[in-house]
Amino acid sequence: MTQVSKSRNTIVTIVAIYLIVGGILGICGGIAVVTGSSLLGVLGSATEQLGTSLNSTDRQNLTEAARELSEARGLLTVVGVVLLVVSVAELIISVGLFQRKNWAWRATIAVLALTIALSVLGTLFGGSFDFVGTVIAAVIIYLFYTNADVRADLNVGADEKVLPNGVF
Repeated sequence: MTQVSKSRNTIVTIVAIYLIVGGILGICGGIAVVTGSSLLGVLGSATEQLGTSLNSTDRQNLTEAARELSEARGLLTVVGVVLLVVSVAELIISVGLFQRKNWAWRATIAVLALTIALSVLGTLFGGSFDFVGTVIAAVIIYLFYTNADVRADLNVGADEKVLPNGVF
């Protein structure tokens, strides 16, 4: 007797594809940011070497510029690594969603909540706010919490919470 598997929920499929696309783009972006930060280090070193042949005022300005480039390099490296980690997590979660793994429900909510938090933090530190991405993440979190078909497809109980103590 052949067992027929039920079809995957459309919302789960769309979210899995969304996470795959986001993961691939995020990995490309993370590599670009880490590479760019390395180039800033080279530029900072070149700026310091150039400063040795200038007068004291110009040398001081170039030294300050080199220090700022070095600080930017460190921050960009951290941002790039975080982006790479989140992007790889998105790819892993998308596989879990396609395979209807229970853990993928929690992981999807957690990584999208992290995405929203990082967007807000980036805005607070002078970056641009990703309005569209934040709204999409919030809608997905809402659907994963409230849609009974999504919960059933991923074998999540109706009263199950993201955190064990029921906070979220």
